[in-house]
Amino acid sequence: MKEKKIANLLIIGVFKGGTTSLFKYLADHPDICGSSKKETHYFSPLVYLNGEMEPISTYREYFKNCTETKYRLEATPSYLYGNSRIIKALDQTLADNYRLIVLLRNPTDRFISYYHYIKSRFLIEENMSFEDFVHECKKQDDLSKSMRVGHYKNAFKEGMYAQFLIPWIKKFPKSRLKIVFFDDLIQKPQNMVFNIAKWLDIDENYYNSYDFSIQNKTVMPDNKYFHKVAVKMNMLLSNFWRKNEYLKTNLREFYYYLNSSKRGKESISQATKVELNLFFKPHNNELRETLLDFNSDIDLPLWLEK
Repeated sequence: MKEKKIANLLIIGVFKGGTTSLFKYLADHPDICGSSKKETHYFSPLVYLNGEMEPISTYREYFKNCTETKYRLEATPSYLYGNSRIIKALDQTLADNYRLIVLLRNPTDRFISYYHYIKSRFLIEENMSFEDFVHECKKQDDLSKSMRVGHYKNAFKEGMYAQFLIPWIKKFPKSRLKIVFFDDLIQKPQNMVFNIAKWLDIDENYYNSYDFSIQNKTVMPDNKYFHKVAVKMNMLLSNFWRKNEYLKTNLREFYYYLNSSKRGKESISQATKVELNLFFKPHNNELRETLLDFNSDIDLPLWLEK
């Protein structure tokens, strides 16, 4: 049964592509109500074979504070990788004419950012170098279209965008599916959000004096034990932070000041970057042609140019 009091606007991709920032920018608009938790993962079980969703009442809870705003927004990047299983579930669950946004990032940069992120969250071995991480991902990722649970198993696959994007493009017209790029989010966020607002038919002038600060930056900690506690507390208090953005922003900046490593992130060798670029090149070529077929007027970033 379709419901009207749940999401009708979703950011569905990609992980470490800037979705947290875009979610905040859009959720701050008076015509958009963001879910109490940015990534609800309600449909995520369908990314994996034999996954089963929770009752609809669980999903409804994320939007219980939304009033009669035009849009109710959530952002779960893993949805992109669910193909027809998730598309079918969205059609069966959401109100008619829901809209989708895909935010794409240079897959090499996304891969590197993913490594820094999971290492900063202590999800992989503490002494694992980037080169070791690439090697382990090559061993464990079979490069098929099937997503599998594990921090190494999907790292390459998640950057092979075209094979996952094609089912969405075949299903949805440009009026319901918008594809944007991380490059624009970083370099000219106001222009990007202006264009999205026009696409959604909401007032773009709201963003004339908006503060486009970057959300969910990955920092390498100076004190790792303190950082483990901070990560745990951030997860436990996610709903509280969602309702107290100003407090979260100030505390986060203070925390970065106190506990950011002076050494910064691990440097990545140019040779390894070239290796990743060569791996993703044919997939980027396929993506470029796919995007141009979908929208011949789309403004492609440099990493998608011939």
